[in-house]
Amino acid sequence: MKRILLLTLVMFFGVTVFAQLNRAYVSKSLENKTVPAPYQIDNFYGPLQYGNPMTTAKASPSATTIGGTRYDAQTNGTMHKRLVAVYDEAAGKFKNSAVWTRAITDPGYADRGTGYNYYDGNAWGPAPTTRIETLRTGWPSQDILGDGEVVVAHQSGTTPLIMNKRAVRGTGAWTQTTITPPSGAAGLLWPSLITSGPNNNYIHMLALTSPTGNSGTVYQGLDGALLYYRSLDGGVTWDKPGVIIDPLTSSNYFGFGADAYAWGVPDGDTIYFAVGDNWTDTFIMKSYDNGETWTKVDVLTNAHKADNTTTFADPFYCCDGSLSVQKDPFGIYHLAFGRMAALNDGTGRFYRPYTDGLIYWNSTMPMLRDSLNLDTLYNNGQLLGYVYANAAGDSILAIPYYGEGMTSYPQLSIDECGYIYAIWSAITVGNPYNGLNYRHIWEKHSSDHGVTWSDSNDFNKGLAYIYKEYVYPSQAKLKIDNKIRFMYQSGDVPGSSIKDATNVAVHDCTIEEREEVIALDCNIGIDDKSKAKVNEVYQNVPNPFNGKTKIDFRVVKTGPASLEVYNLMGQQIQNINKGIVGAGVYQFVVDGSQFPSGVYYYTVRIGNESFTNKMIVE
Repeated sequence: MKRILLLTLVMFFGVTVFAQLNRAYVSKSLENKTVPAPYQIDNFYGPLQYGNPMTTAKASPSATTIGGTRYDAQTNGTMHKRLVAVYDEAAGKFKNSAVWTRAITDPGYADRGTGYNYYDGNAWGPAPTTRIETLRTGWPSQDILGDGEVVVAHQSGTTPLIMNKRAVRGTGAWTQTTITPPSGAAGLLWPSLITSGPNNNYIHMLALTSPTGNSGTVYQGLDGALLYYRSLDGGVTWDKPGVIIDPLTSSNYFGFGADAYAWGVPDGDTIYFAVGDNWTDTFIMKSYDNGETWTKVDVLTNAHKADNTTTFADPFYCCDGSLSVQKDPFGIYHLAFGRMAALNDGTGRFYRPYTDGLIYWNSTMPMLRDSLNLDTLYNNGQLLGYVYANAAGDSILAIPYYGEGMTSYPQLSIDECGYIYAIWSAITVGNPYNGLNYRHIWEKHSSDHGVTWSDSNDFNKGLAYIYKEYVYPSQAKLKIDNKIRFMYQSGDVPGSSIKDATNVAVHDCTIEEREEVIALDCNIGIDDKSKAKVNEVYQNVPNPFNGKTKIDFRVVKTGPASLEVYNLMGQQIQNINKGIVGAGVYQFVVDGSQFPSGVYYYTVRIGNESFTNKMIVE
């Protein structure tokens, strides 16, 4: 019955998707328009146009205003973790926190820093009137930390990162410290963090060394090295204090772009992130042992990843630097990113802002073809979004430049059934402002692991949303009810005055939070869902082996986990105790290099359950 129902759904959605392909018209002159590659913003002092003082923020329909800003550049590419939703089981309510780059005083934005607001289960607090830091910052990234929370932001140029923590979410004083770059690096910018482990006390962070274009220097051969930081004690110490993961070295890359990387939600000891922009490959890095070792999963190659000088006059297609990655309960990695056309004509790097297309890929698919042809992507089920035509047949007139494509800033979340919820910001035709088209927030969802998708849903459709810009969405990753939760920046004027000062004046923007009901029937996948609800231990890999072998296991409820290895005589020859672990996927690594050849048995104990399998040492 389930197979028949799933086939019916595939046929239904397949027809729906194919019937929907109706892209908005953009003239060839615009489509081929080339502009200089955007500056990687970490600071901005002018020149700026003076604007009116910050007015009382006014929410859009169906949204709650949680703050405001006149500094209107929230990212160079990927929207990092800005909205965190936590479900309080005792209270039966969600309690959420939101952060953003906030500044009101222009020109100069001396008050720039992290805007913070908290939803206590009943209401959001008043819009903040100051930053949480004691000095000028921007680009915050946040997560829970034990019963409290942590926020990391950068300063500018060649300075350390600023970390703020507090013991209780939503209340109390912040404790501020710095995170310094490794010796030889000039500074750290554009941080992105997630937490994992027992009581979410492990911090994993990515940050870029300050590149030469931001007053920095080349570090270990990379003009913008992507560094990995790890703390196992809530940020008190860092046992991995800014390391370059092996495949991301100067032997493979010239440097990395600002905000061109995205963490996914950890699953036990499994942590992972995606990387991609105009001048690097697009790929996923995953670790099954909490960041000790890493494996690279290639998605899209880029012939220009290690070159900064050669002329490539013919435009090539690539990732625009805005990505989102999530792993589902069944081990499939899902990736969405904006499509871009770029080139280097010998005088500098350029991109084409009128490039369209939001690309979808998952780890059951082969690598993407580097042509990134829209029709090919669509026919392969890999064109998630694009600029849609409207009933009036309006054309794309002109757009302010954000440094991304016309369909970008994707955000993915996945619920416990494996259902995928995607939102993004895209140019929307009709009702322009001074000849410039606005952006709206769009949504799609899939109930079959990304095989088929629903129709696209414009969250800002109708007169109630007319003449408003909606950009920089950040979606909460926890999805345990029939709602998705997301925040974004809105304004009456399209575009960012920081990103495109030529076309866009300084203007008031609001930061809004919104909840939308997306009801999917989990009964369709109830058999698959139940698999994620039991403890599991998998066969060791490789098997047979003569060195090390790995044993993955899934835990569904916090408790102790340990491994025992026995020889054929029943003698215990190895024991590994992980202590108390939370729900998620973990891994034991058995070093059998000193074991005599033969057959062995291993027992994994999870809570009150035990699982025994056989392994062979060659």
